[in-house]
Formats: sequence, C-alpha cells, structure tokens
Amino acid sequence: MRKSLILTTIATVLILLPVIGFAQTPDTKRKLIAELIEVTGALTNIESDFRKGIEEQKRMMDSALPDDLFASDDLTEAEKKERREKAAADRNRMFDLMIDRVEKEIDFKGFAERSLYNIYDKHYTEQDLKDLISFYQTPIGKKVVAVSPLIQSETMNAFAVELLPTLMKIIKEVMDIELKERKEKIDNELDVDGEVFSGRPSTQ
Repeated sequence: MRKSLILTTIATVLILLPVIGFAQTPDTKRKLIAELIEVTGALTNIESDFRKGIEEQKRMMDSALPDDLFASDDLTEAEKKERREKAAADRNRMFDLMIDRVEKEIDFKGFAERSLYNIYDKHYTEQDLKDLISFYQTPIGKKVVAVSPLIQSETMNAFAVELLPTLMKIIKEVMDIELKERKEKIDNELDVDGEVFSGRPSTQ
C-alpha cells in the first residue's frame, strides 16, 4: 500500500512538472525569441561584456596595487622595477588564461537556450516579440543596435575618467591601511613569540 502511494505521488509530480515551472516555450515563440536575439545581437553583447569585465578587473587590479608593495631597503631601484614588471607579467598571464578558459569552457549559445529564452519568454508575449523584431528591422531600430555598444563603451570611459580615479584612491588607501595594520600585527606577534622563546618577560 505504502509503495503504491509513493509511486502514485512520484507519477503525479512528474505529470505536474511542466505546470509548476518547466513548461516548454512554444516553438513559434522560441523562433521569435531566437530572431529577436539575432537582430539585437544580445548574445554577442553578452560575450563581449564578459570579456570586457575581465579586462576591467585586470586594469583595476593594476591601478589598485600600492606603490610600496615592492618596497624594501634590501632592493635596488632596478630590482624593484624588475619585480613590478614580473608581477605585471604574472597578472597578464593569469588574465589571459582566464579569457582562454572562458572561451573554451563557457557555452554562451547553450546559455541562451537554457536561460535567455526563458527570460524573454517570461517578460514578452508573442506580440511583444513581433513588435520588437519589427522595430529593430527599421532604420532607427538598426541604429539603436549599432550605437548601443558605443554608448555603453563611452559611458564606461566617462566613468573611468570622472569617477574611477576617486574609486581607485579609496581602494588604494584602504589597502594601504590594511597592509600596514597586518604588518604591524605580524611584527607584534613575532616580538611576543621571540620574548617567550628567549625567556624574557613580555612588555605587553
């Protein structure tokens, strides 16, 4: 009896799955979504934005590193320069590896079919999709598609010129304070450990 009830419950859940969230988008609507993604270049923009995001992270990391990170009384200026260049080369290699793996391992087309279609399906009716496709096939619609990446890029550049310096200044100051406090804490801990090991009483 119990086994029969469990099987009945499982069968009921399987029957209801399409109703509770896994309903397939009708083929006609999927074709409209695919056409809208194509005419707007949405998938291409996602790939481009992904790469730009990684490049921006690299640039921000380069800008945020404190100047005294390589400072040492034991190093000459030439040695400090060499360390900076080696660190920059290591970061470039790391980010190049990230981009290479993104291109090889992230399936943007599969993402579109798994997620993007569902998002468009959620927010647009078939008539909405038809109207949007019609709009993006007009001269002004094509212009919107053409200039949108430029507007986004110029907006990011304006942000970099007007706001990024202040942001980098804040990040650098916070990093400098954190590094200084961490160094002082480590030095104090080493002093205490040295006093304990030598048998001298701690002054703290």
